[in-house]
Amino acid sequence: MFRQIVYTSQASEPVSESDCEEILQQSRANNVRDGVTGFLLSLPNGTFVQTLEGPPDGISNVLERIREDDRHTSLTVILDHTIPARDFPDWRMGYRAVRRDDLRTIPEFRNLGDSDFAENFDSGAIAISIMKSLYDANR
Repeated sequence: MFRQIVYTSQASEPVSESDCEEILQQSRANNVRDGVTGFLLSLPNGTFVQTLEGPPDGISNVLERIREDDRHTSLTVILDHTIPARDFPDWRMGYRAVRRDDLRTIPEFRNLGDSDFAENFDSGAIAISIMKSLYDANR
C-alpha cells in the first residue's frame, strides 16, 4: 500500500521553465531517496498541481520540504489517501507545463470557457484523472 496526495499551490513569483527544471532536478534526486513517484503540473496562472505517491514516511518527508519552500504559497492538500499501486510508477517526477489549449483536449476541460480553469482542480479525483490522461499520452 502506498500513500498518495494531491496538492495545489501558487507560485510566489513568476516561474520560468529553467526555474522549473532546477526544481525538478532536485526533486527527482530527493524522490529517488524517499521512494516517491509523481507528477507536477504548472498552470498558466502560476498554480502548481502535484501528485505524490510512495511510502507514508517518504511522502511526509517530501511534503515537509515543500511546505518549507518559499517559492510557493497557499499549499492545499486536496486528496490524501492510500492506494494499492502507484498511478505514476515510471516517473520519479513527471512534469508538464500546461497551456490552456492543452486542457481543451482533456474531457474534463473540453467545454471550458474563458473562466480561470485552476478552479477545476478543486477535486483530487479530477486532478488524478487529468494527470493520468497526460501520463498515458506521454508513455
